Amino acid sequence: MYAGIAAELVLVFYVLRKIPHIRQEMNNHPAIYSMLPAIEKTETKNKLVSIIVSEFLMFYYAFFTWRKKAPAHKGTVTMHKKTSAIAMNMMIIHAVVIETIGIHWWLHEKSMVLSIILLVLNIYSIIFFLAETQVIRLHPVEIKDGKLYATQGLTRRIIVPLSMIKEVKWGDESDEEALEFMLREFEPVEAQVAIVLHEPIEATMFMGRKKCVSELAFRIDEPEKLKYLLSENIRNGVNGTETE
Repeated sequence: MYAGIAAELVLVFYVLRKIPHIRQEMNNHPAIYSMLPAIEKTETKNKLVSIIVSEFLMFYYAFFTWRKKAPAHKGTVTMHKKTSAIAMNMMIIHAVVIETIGIHWWLHEKSMVLSIILLVLNIYSIIFFLAETQVIRLHPVEIKDGKLYATQGLTRRIIVPLSMIKEVKWGDESDEEALEFMLREFEPVEAQVAIVLHEPIEATMFMGRKKCVSELAFRIDEPEKLKYLLSENIRNGVNGTETE
């Protein structure tokens, strides 16, 4: 255990030494998209480093982004404003706080070790859902610089060059293997649009895990706006087709 902690601290220190190079590689792009690729480019692909960076992103968004504003240019389409996703996260946070107060003191008398473990896990859960809420709020689907940027909280994100789009399908026609960008609701929801790619592209999942996907499924607040943005880019030279 001590060897593992020591190895993690060494990696953290090594990454911290490279911060100027990492910031240069990030080039003022949003941290959710650029931090892990910048570190991988500056250093090397390492699963432990990916986990550490993912944890850092969680703490960063939970505590240091409350004054930031979401982008509002014409190429953005929000995912959360017509959903109950943020309300659900707030409910979960309140439930965890109440559980922590009640169960922690009861369990403290039974087993101090278990009560501390539960307390740490509950605090971690609260931080995670705070960060998740901030990422949802600050990062709508964006089309800019010839790319489509999409993230669903901390659990999945992808950058797709628009030239990689093969077909855009409207309606509930997404493949079962499609990577879904659909926020949680009190009731099940269906995809509004599926984007098929010419070839698989790498997405970043929870804790920095990588997954190659060839189709994306979205549910957004303004499907007509996304349809217009994609149509405009297709007409302006992107090699893709669009179906109703």
